[in-house]
Amino acid sequence: MKYLLLVFTVMVFVLLISSESGLCANSDTAIISIEVQPINEISITGSSVSLIINSAAAGSQPSPVTDIASYSISTNCGTNAKRITASIDSDMPSGTTLEIQLNAPSGASSPGFVVLSSTSSNVVTGIDSSAGSSLNITARFSATVEAGIVAYSNKTLTLTLSDS
Repeated sequence: MKYLLLVFTVMVFVLLISSESGLCANSDTAIISIEVQPINEISITGSSVSLIINSAAAGSQPSPVTDIASYSISTNCGTNAKRITASIDSDMPSGTTLEIQLNAPSGASSPGFVVLSSTSSNVVTGIDSSAGSSLNITARFSATVEAGIVAYSNKTLTLTLSDS
């Protein structure tokens, strides 16, 4: 009888251990795939800038006018991989000039004021992986007296973030 009691006790003990270890050893795995794709975004804040020349000192050319807008950029492109170019939808009337200057994000460079035309020009170069917001765009409009009176006109500015 002691033998049976010992066998019964051992069997109960084995069952308890196996059932507990079965509950504790339950696990599974899953594969989590990750990826960061190229990000290249640029946006201009605000939809319009007004540049109206309405004064000149006697004996001088009309005074240029400036206004400021801003832009934001996000790119994970690497080192010196991107640039920003600018163009307008049509060339300026004779005797007038429209220029812009963009503040460059950290690590990039700006050549200063660039004359705009329907042909794209570099306005920021050497852009690294960067995220910058509220970076200034300074627009400057000038005219000579030879331009005469120029009727109100809209020019569409296009900024393009592209490979260097």
